[in-house]
Amino acid sequence: MPNLSQRQVIAIVVLTLWLCILGLSLLGGPWLSLPGPVTTAAGLTAIIPLFFLIPVAALVGLLRKGSNPQRGPALVGVLRWRRFVLSGGVLVLIGTLLLIPSSYQTSATAAAGAIGLGLGVVNLAVGLLGFRARSGRVPRP
Repeated sequence: MPNLSQRQVIAIVVLTLWLCILGLSLLGGPWLSLPGPVTTAAGLTAIIPLFFLIPVAALVGLLRKGSNPQRGPALVGVLRWRRFVLSGGVLVLIGTLLLIPSSYQTSATAAAGAIGLGLGVVNLAVGLLGFRARSGRVPRP
């Protein structure tokens, strides 16, 4: 067995944990006879972090000191800054509207609003940092 670096071990553990949670959500009801709320919560726990992969990778690339915004995930933030700002603004608006208390609001609606608001803030940050980092050397899409 080859010697794995610490990052590779962490990546394997995280991926294995994610696959176990996803498997629990997909197979928990019919095969394991788990209640519906358990499998639904496991499915949401496995799927929601996937929404954050692209914006967070671009955000980390743009925030890293000494990194070149001409390559990697930061380039996505620089080239597509308008899309990040637009989608972030819409998500912040929808997330805020879902968080307004009403007689019809449930805990699931509030959770969806909080997730939407968080994703919107991340997208806005990527768009604004991408706008600041753009230069004449970045090719236009």
